[in-house]
Amino acid sequence: MAEKNGQGQGRDFVGIHFTCCNVYIRVYKSKQGDRYVGFCPKCGKKVKLVVGSDGVNDRFFTAR
Repeated sequence: MAEKNGQGQGRDFVGIHFTCCNVYIRVYKSKQGDRYVGFCPKCGKKVKLVVGSDGVNDRFFTAR
């Protein structure tokens, strides 16, 4: 999934639901393209998803 910016290019992201504080955010792919890293906006809990050939096609995840 990609979000379009003003130049017609997209940024890949995944949706993360942080159950710790019951909030949902988008986490964008790193510039290197090898991971997604995000933090709960309320408590700071970190989530890291690694991009790899054995990955999944899911775009929404739950961080517990």
